[in-house]
Amino acid sequence: MKRSVALVAVVALFVVALAACGDDDDTTAQSGTDTTAASTDTGSGKSVRVEVDNRTDDFNSYSIAYFPDKLTVHPGTDVKFHMNFNGEPHTVTFGSSIDKALGIFDKLTPEQQNGPPPPEVEALKIPFVIPDDADFSDPANVKFNQSAAQPCFLASGETAPGAAPCDVQEAKDAFDGSQPIVNSGLLKDDDEFDVKLADDLAPGTYSWICLFHGPEMRGEITVVADSAKADSAADVKKAGDSQLDAIVAKVKPELEKARSGAKPGEVKAGAGTEDAPMEATEFSPKEITVKAGTPITWNLSFHTVSFNMSEDARTDIAQDSDGTWHFNAKTFTPVGYTPPPPPAGGGGDGPPSSDAPPPPTNVDGGSWDGTGSFNSGSIGADGDVFFKLTITKPGTYPYVCLLHPDMEGVVKVT
Repeated sequence: MKRSVALVAVVALFVVALAACGDDDDTTAQSGTDTTAASTDTGSGKSVRVEVDNRTDDFNSYSIAYFPDKLTVHPGTDVKFHMNFNGEPHTVTFGSSIDKALGIFDKLTPEQQNGPPPPEVEALKIPFVIPDDADFSDPANVKFNQSAAQPCFLASGETAPGAAPCDVQEAKDAFDGSQPIVNSGLLKDDDEFDVKLADDLAPGTYSWICLFHGPEMRGEITVVADSAKADSAADVKKAGDSQLDAIVAKVKPELEKARSGAKPGEVKAGAGTEDAPMEATEFSPKEITVKAGTPITWNLSFHTVSFNMSEDARTDIAQDSDGTWHFNAKTFTPVGYTPPPPPAGGGGDGPPSSDAPPPPTNVDGGSWDGTGSFNSGSIGADGDVFFKLTITKPGTYPYVCLLHPDMEGVVKVT
């Protein structure tokens, strides 16, 4: 699994469901859902913790997932969402509009979910962080919808504003299932977003999503009556840990292949698999030795190769003093070379009506003598990106990916 620069496509697909929210007569609570785990603790008013993204001791990584993404609780429970920022922006967003939209989205055919929205789709109802018309050929100029990027709490109505922040950015009441939007906004590392469930919240299933990644990053809470068994805090932690272990087990072999399969002069940036919502954010190998004047090639995907960049170029999102979130221009802007024009359509396109992967995009960063800063920047492409750089002066050169904390490598030039 790798982060797609075509994120807007995911968001646009979810608009299919959002557009129909105003016409959906389904109630927010859906009764009859099986519980996800049993607990001997049937008391109400508990506190449980869900991890947003996660960390493992096995390797650096990010995840497009919540841990756990399913839990069973009683009314009155405090559900605390703890953010692990690994370079991927995330929100936690509940609401009656989210429940209705996901219900519609899940009934679409795979073609509708993965292709262009049907022609009868109406206007966008709920904004995502990334506008649906964003141009990722220049991420630094993409404007975020601040009503998604910043906290937003709507007690009534159907939609939140788009570009402007919401008027209400603090929760005034417990979540009772009727509020259209209960949104954390983008979370910083170690932030905690507390969702207090109302004491009279009706039994049923309530969903949440990330407004940056869309329906691929989601979770659900099943609320049961006080007399029924629900997950304890320990149950929730155990479920989250088990979910993480299972995902790590899928990614670890891919990372080992990247580590062992590197060719001389080549570096693989990141490793993952399509059936796991995680990418190992490591350069493989972490250290490479070449002779001066020998080209080095990185398979970048959605990463950067960056030497001697200032700390304020990390990471890819930034927040101004007035609360405004945006992409960090220093992360995405090339330094030390002039990049070629972006490929048509944001990357190489596969054959029409074909499931074949798009051809790779090759970018030559030219030569660098090891002085000053150098940044590959963000290279918008649908498929693999092969970035080539020739270092002309002997020395030891540490480098980083500006998008992902702790993703570091070293080039030794002899």
